[in-house]
Amino acid sequence: MIDIGFTSFDIGEKINPSTQEMLGVLDVEARLKILDGFAKKVSPTRLKHELKTPLPAGYKKLPIIVHLYGKMRDIRNMSRSLLRGEILVTPAVFDDEGKEVESAVYNTPPKTITDLKTQIADTFKDDFTATQSSKVVDVMIKYSKSDGTGDSAYYAAEIVK
Repeated sequence: MIDIGFTSFDIGEKINPSTQEMLGVLDVEARLKILDGFAKKVSPTRLKHELKTPLPAGYKKLPIIVHLYGKMRDIRNMSRSLLRGEILVTPAVFDDEGKEVESAVYNTPPKTITDLKTQIADTFKDDFTATQSSKVVDVMIKYSKSDGTGDSAYYAAEIVK
């Protein structure tokens, strides 16, 4: 019988940085490149090779890009929901027989870009500063003006007047 030996490694404490900590290790050029990459639908795997910013120990480019893409996707989806008036403010109330007593109340869509940016900044204040979330909305609007697919052109049609 053969004994097989295993070597285990202690990798130390796992780093789970917040969004702001991730943004903090990136320079301005890298942040803008990630934002632009998200808008142009560049894959995170490809984008990690284009970033030239050296990162501190414990940080890797791909997980940071994937995390930031996810947060920007959340902003995009929330923007769409806000613009369409799909955010439930007050749920419907039903009586014991199941009849609706009070109708559900949904958000009033923002009238201006500033209103949208304010609502997005309030929603994502734990992840982004108001300036950062505003920049994401600006880039969404910029790219929606030239998007021929009709997918993200919604922002230009609804907000940019």
